[in-house]
Amino acid sequence: MPGYENSACITMPRVRFGNYLEPNVMKKAFSPAGFNDRDFLTLRWRWRAALDSRKDNRNPKSMIDVSKIEESSFSRLNTDAHRPVRSHCPRRDLYKKNADSPFCVHHYVGTKEQWEFRRDAREGMKQRSENRFLEYSQLKSAVDESACSWLKDFSDKFGLAGTQRLLQGVGNTTYS
Repeated sequence: MPGYENSACITMPRVRFGNYLEPNVMKKAFSPAGFNDRDFLTLRWRWRAALDSRKDNRNPKSMIDVSKIEESSFSRLNTDAHRPVRSHCPRRDLYKKNADSPFCVHHYVGTKEQWEFRRDAREGMKQRSENRFLEYSQLKSAVDESACSWLKDFSDKFGLAGTQRLLQGVGNTTYS
């Protein structure tokens, strides 16, 4: 990957998706037979923050190429997904533009139930902030359907029965 040949840390900008549903946007379905777009965050929520908004998208995530790290670095790992190995993930690389990275991480607010279902490890497994939910819910700078083809492609590759088996219960926010 250009720009990452010598780096063990690959910074992935993130794009936050709100939970605004516009009927005209939802008319275009991406799910194959037997599935419903509303069951998948990536298919249901299509309105996102502006790509260049650090305020809305916040810190990117990082991926580590462990083949480029000395073994002693693993004893100093931390729980920061933005810079998991600080010696290899310099702070200056935190805010790469989407166009400068081979990867992008989509963050979905989802419904209030989905938001509350997820826990934030940084907050000691407390429920997530109501204020943040309301703030992120309002994001609707542009419609982005770049991740919408994955389910059809997945189903084409693994067949409908295999896809239904592998994705059974998707969208549920209760443990069984």
